[in-house]
Amino acid sequence: WAKAISRLTTLNNINERAHQPDDLLATLDDLRYAALLTDQGELVNYEKFRRSVMERHSQTTDPIAAERLLRVCLLVKMDRESLSQLNAFQEITVKAMQTNAKKLSPEGMAWHAFSLALAEYRRGDYAAATNWCGRALDFDRGILCRDVGIQLIRAMARSHLGDLAGAREELAACRGLVENEASRFVAKGGRWQGYWFDWAVDRVLLREAVDQIENHPDYLD
Repeated sequence: WAKAISRLTTLNNINERAHQPDDLLATLDDLRYAALLTDQGELVNYEKFRRSVMERHSQTTDPIAAERLLRVCLLVKMDRESLSQLNAFQEITVKAMQTNAKKLSPEGMAWHAFSLALAEYRRGDYAAATNWCGRALDFDRGILCRDVGIQLIRAMARSHLGDLAGAREELAACRGLVENEASRFVAKGGRWQGYWFDWAVDRVLLREAVDQIENHPDYLD
């Protein structure tokens, strides 16, 4: 992973010099880099990176780029002042779901809802986060890495809302899937199953969920 981080750091430097803030390939590179940095505990470098990402893509109007950027920037907690800088990305994502529902595939709608669930969770609106998680799973199921990420966000939101039993149930359902993702990554039945870094995102969310739920004052074995 150290070599991967080194190479993605080089790629990020190239993307920064290219000045293509609306390039969908660039935002996919951003997501790769963010996932790997957080998964490997490079949180100081991740903080610097996500701040540069917010500045570099501040003028984007592309809804797919916007929803990806929410995930890029919100893999770990963020202070409220910085969260306000993501308002435009969130508004673009919501508007796309409202005005382009017929153009977006169910799969695309689910990814948008996933990103909005994460955004509301980081803002502390746990009821809204839970709602977006439910909508994401209603739009589309079957891409396991995405479904697991959604459930982990909902588990954490539920714990904040006082539904510790529900939180524990969802955490238990996700835990084994994330820990065994390598054997589950190959698509079965022909459907695309996401990228390796989607599972890295899940590992990051799983660690946060375990720490939050199992350290809850009302947690009982």
